[in-house]
Amino acid sequence: MNLIIMETVSEWILRQCKFSKQETFDFYKPKEYRPALTPQDLQTQEEQLEQKREEFEAKDPDEIVEWPFEEEYPQDYVFHGTTKEVLPSMFQIGLVPSVGKFFEEHYGDHGVDLEELLYMAKREDMKKALNAMIYQVGKQNGYDWPYAKVTPQDIIQHGALVLTEPVDAYQAQEDQTSVEMQTGEETETPLGAEPSDIWSRSSQHASSVITGPQLLQVLMEYGGSLINSLRAQNPKAWTKIKLASTSFGYGGMEEGFKIQDPSGATAIGYTSNADFPNYRSSPTRGELFFVTVPEEHRRKGIGLSLSIQAIQLMKSKGCKTVNMSPTSVGGSAIINALKQKGLISDPIRTSPTGKKEYQIL
Repeated sequence: MNLIIMETVSEWILRQCKFSKQETFDFYKPKEYRPALTPQDLQTQEEQLEQKREEFEAKDPDEIVEWPFEEEYPQDYVFHGTTKEVLPSMFQIGLVPSVGKFFEEHYGDHGVDLEELLYMAKREDMKKALNAMIYQVGKQNGYDWPYAKVTPQDIIQHGALVLTEPVDAYQAQEDQTSVEMQTGEETETPLGAEPSDIWSRSSQHASSVITGPQLLQVLMEYGGSLINSLRAQNPKAWTKIKLASTSFGYGGMEEGFKIQDPSGATAIGYTSNADFPNYRSSPTRGELFFVTVPEEHRRKGIGLSLSIQAIQLMKSKGCKTVNMSPTSVGGSAIINALKQKGLISDPIRTSPTGKKEYQIL
């Protein structure tokens, strides 16, 4: 079972941003960052992106497999929607208060003195952060009206949802006051802040970031009316969206399954009737053979997400135990994570070849 683990911030930067190609990059002016690409490179990238977009939009609708977002992130974290393009600066100097593009467009021409603030949202108001992310992605792509043109592939390519533990942050109330989230101190709500908004005049440390297929899955799970709006304005792109899907009968076996997400990552196994060395096959024993993740999408938590979905699928089919045989350090780390999350027990038996059977909890 070839599994992966979450990547560190520094690994993400080195893998995604390629600073070595940009000698004049200024962390304080992230919008000026551009990779050193030739015209031919750009044309090739555009052709590849168009091909990927056509392939993505051509996929048929399928059942959305639940992604265990609630189990991944602490309840007291707040969320900030942005784009991947600002992440290098963000990881260097934090989330910095500013006058965002939305406020510039809606208030800038009215002679209003706009304050530099950082806006965030609690988990129950995550739709606000997702809305901001969609707007930023649209502007990044040069769309005049983002909500009419942003596609799922745009979200995967450019979107980012940042998680942070708020410091010196206030939550706006209905009565135009705001309450400091840790001390309870009250202050006046600044212009533009709506009830339940989290805002701060201080920079915030980025604890984690969600990008790629996982961000799209979070959007579909928590976007609510945003998804309806996107589908209404761009039905070709959004009505055929496909997230992680499950198919059965893999390998010609009735109990065989395959879970696959848009990145191409897959999880394959049996939902029942798996055997174990020196033990008969059992209708309550499943098996996760392996999880594969494309090179460019590794270390984003996709392997863990698919593994959890596989365990949940087996449990829904009546499995009591699951066989797993990790063949890498990452695979062992994923199994440890499954145990820490209370999804499986310690091994209840181990074969001479290293295969282990775990109780599903």
